Amino acid sequence: MEQLNITFFGGEPLLNFPLMQETVHYVNKQSQIHHKKFSFSITTNGTLITPKIKSFFYKHHFGVQTSIDGDEKTHNFNRFFKGGQGSYDLLLKRTKEMRNDHKIGARGTVTPVELDLHKSFDHLVKLGFRKIYLSPALYSLSDEHYDILSKEMVKLVERFQELLENEDYATAKKMSNVLGMLSKIHSGGPRIHFCGAGTNAVAVDVRGNLFPCHRFVGEDECSIGNLFDEDKLSRQYDFIENSTIRNRTTCSNCWAKNLCGGGCHQENFSENGNINQPVGKLCKVTQKFITSTINLYLQLTQEQRNILFGQ
Repeated sequence: MEQLNITFFGGEPLLNFPLMQETVHYVNKQSQIHHKKFSFSITTNGTLITPKIKSFFYKHHFGVQTSIDGDEKTHNFNRFFKGGQGSYDLLLKRTKEMRNDHKIGARGTVTPVELDLHKSFDHLVKLGFRKIYLSPALYSLSDEHYDILSKEMVKLVERFQELLENEDYATAKKMSNVLGMLSKIHSGGPRIHFCGAGTNAVAVDVRGNLFPCHRFVGEDECSIGNLFDEDKLSRQYDFIENSTIRNRTTCSNCWAKNLCGGGCHQENFSENGNINQPVGKLCKVTQKFITSTINLYLQLTQEQRNILFGQ
């Protein structure tokens, strides 16, 4: 593999910016030795970004994503400092230049405090974020919340279609949830893994333990190896073989399995203690979302497909 990516994730990775600088310097030296190409990305809460850090991101072409959950009320309910003060204002202040330069994306965590995805998306668009992805906090949602979320995901697809009808492709392309699913439908072919966890990505903790992705860090029984072992990824193959859609316990008869991929490995594990047992309530949301997105795809003109998928 010639193209590799290093992602800095936390906690909050900017709490140790000197280590990040040292890592990037080391990686760039290794890229010349081993003839590899590296890119860098980070997910940050945004409150620690300074002009120096921003310049570092720009110099090394970082893909930057910040955690922001919607408007001020929604975000501050979920993300506040030790003294109770919300982080919204500081986040906007520290990311202003990057938003103006279209150099930072947004990842919103959806909680019961705000389930109107259309509202959250439009708010984040107005703030100037480059890409916007909205992800439900599964363990904070009741059955009633899941029912609402299911409807809201469909409304998000309808909002995407409205943007296309208005030829506002720039805004539509910011809606990562819908565009991502449309791209999967467009590319065709079965999806035997939910994501690249353990296949083309691994996460490392402070002890050198390797995990299929960052969300598994701390779940020691899910470790697939250790940097300091002779066989660093001794259990990677077992994870890859075990985590395919063929082994998902309730997916064999599901029409959506080849687009869904069987759900997030870690969410399945956290909910059921088994990476191959999907979160049932989320399955219903996903099926309705995929149905709505397929219907949208079938209505796309060739010109719209060319614009959306770069053909």
